[in-house]
Amino acid sequence: MSNTTRQVNIVFARRKKEKKQKRILYVNNNSSNERTEEEEEEEELEEEEEEEEEEVKVEEEKEEKKEK
Repeated sequence: MSNTTRQVNIVFARRKKEKKQKRILYVNNNSSNERTEEEEEEEELEEEEEEEEEEVKVEEEKEEKKEK
């Protein structure tokens, strides 16, 4: 695994952990305003799409380096 891929994976893990902590804080602070399951599913889908976009960027960078 290259250093850039490893760094990206570390960033993804860190972002995921931060988002999870924010979600927990949101529920704890606003128990009367808890999110519905649909909102949580939408957020998870958005996160997955962002991760896929980042992975595509990493792959493109790898290809550019190989061409050089």
